[in-house]
Amino acid sequence: MRTVIAAALSAAVLAGLIAWGGPGTPGIEPLVAWFPVLGVVVAVELLWALGYTVWPKRATPA
Repeated sequence: MRTVIAAALSAAVLAGLIAWGGPGTPGIEPLVAWFPVLGVVVAVELLWALGYTVWPKRATPA
């Protein structure tokens, strides 16, 4: 959940910076390129959590 909140906040900041720069502003493309990266990070985190749900860690013998 923390990753989704962080990605949403990052996407909002990026959208604000892109809107502030305006369409057609040179140098906006690197900012736009971060949106897919955020999606990949959230997808990996989701798969990681799903992996722990499907295959939980074994209890260590005491």
